[in-house]
Amino acid sequence: MPTNVTPEYKKAEEAYRKAREPRERLDCLREMLRTIPKHKGTDHLQADIKTRIKQLTEELAGPKKGGRRSGPSHVVRPEGAAQLCLVGPPNAGKSSLHARLTGSHSDIGPYPYTTHLPVPGMLPFFIIGMPRSGSTLLEQMLSCHSKIEGASELPVMTSLAKELREEAGTEDVAAYAEVLASKSSVELRLQYGEN
Repeated sequence: MPTNVTPEYKKAEEAYRKAREPRERLDCLREMLRTIPKHKGTDHLQADIKTRIKQLTEELAGPKKGGRRSGPSHVVRPEGAAQLCLVGPPNAGKSSLHARLTGSHSDIGPYPYTTHLPVPGMLPFFIIGMPRSGSTLLEQMLSCHSKIEGASELPVMTSLAKELREEAGTEDVAAYAEVLASKSSVELRLQYGEN
């Protein structure tokens, strides 16, 4: 059944989709519920909005009072291109690897169970050698992502390919990847990144 929603509702729904913080999302949901037309065609939509409002209100209110819990609840919001979780035995170097890759300040110690809570971090990466045509799905996806700058070919791409060919000592493209893998991300950024 058609809902025939108003422009105010559409505006509130767009704000809800863009909102990242729970408090902001809750305000947008309340605005959506306020502006939605009240008729038979929107009954299910109203119920869905009310359910979301209830869930967000409970999430913002904190944990429920009640029986013992096994530990603190952790919410990891889905953001970025991917999410990874490092799993392994105690003192295996998970926190050291995490701190080294992401630059985060996680607790690192010579004793087991140093890190008690999840520690978020952003892994910087860059892609070398985008295709020139601009018609590949990968390039289209990367160029429309808000956190990726300069998804077109780097201006130093020809000199980069020449240097990789000289360092690899072969025309085999697979050897280029080995040369790149042997360098650190900081070294690559300093050598090939824009200043």
